[in-house]
Amino acid sequence: RSLPAGRAAMLLLTCDEETTKAGARRIVADSQMLKAHPPAGILVAEPTELRPLRGHRSDVQFTATAHGIQAHSSTADGLNANIALIPFLSEMRDIYLALRADPRLQDSSYAPPWCDLNIIVDNRGTATNITAPLATRRMKFRYSKAIDPVWVIERVQAAARRQGLELVVRQEGTPPELPVEHPLVQLAAAVTTALPDIGAFGSDGSQFATVAPTLILGPGSMEQAHKPEEFIDLEQPERSITIFQQLAAELPMVAR
Repeated sequence: RSLPAGRAAMLLLTCDEETTKAGARRIVADSQMLKAHPPAGILVAEPTELRPLRGHRSDVQFTATAHGIQAHSSTADGLNANIALIPFLSEMRDIYLALRADPRLQDSSYAPPWCDLNIIVDNRGTATNITAPLATRRMKFRYSKAIDPVWVIERVQAAARRQGLELVVRQEGTPPELPVEHPLVQLAAAVTTALPDIGAFGSDGSQFATVAPTLILGPGSMEQAHKPEEFIDLEQPERSITIFQQLAAELPMVAR
């Protein structure tokens, strides 16, 4: 309501941003409103402490599954699914250590410079007196635009084949990175009086960047995110109102 006449803003609400990004994928693929009214720019309101981020890493997610036979562990009737998963995990550990040790696999423009490989192992609460019938290992590999993820994907696939594991690979879109001189980046830097940066995390920006120039900018801090006492300083969302108003009012003119 506060925008000048003729300045329209579109609100995109998504779901599953933390997991599958299904909401953003669906909007990009099917939204008739987005197709009929292509925006001059898209703002992803992730917590950046109101600093403009011109890009961030994207990711590849892997789910490796081993099957066993459930039985009481005191008998010889069962087959522990973890036995096939353990050597696979050892190979994943080698990739993890290589990413952190080899500068050729890193991007010094990011902090931290190494590509993250986060490993989660799940036996679904199986008790220690039961042979695990199912062992699942999920992994998220984050990489920047300067890094080619193909070698990691191929090594994970080869390791899964060697151990006879089921493997599902889901790759996000290309890591979104606008150049520093892009009009949207320069406008956001002027409005926020903050230098543009890049972020180590990911967001729906990996999907929306295929539609329009995409910037990550919002109240709050990743330092407080995903923690038991997650919080946001109320001064930041209050300040963000003025910033978002200016961006919405001035971007159409800058983007011409």
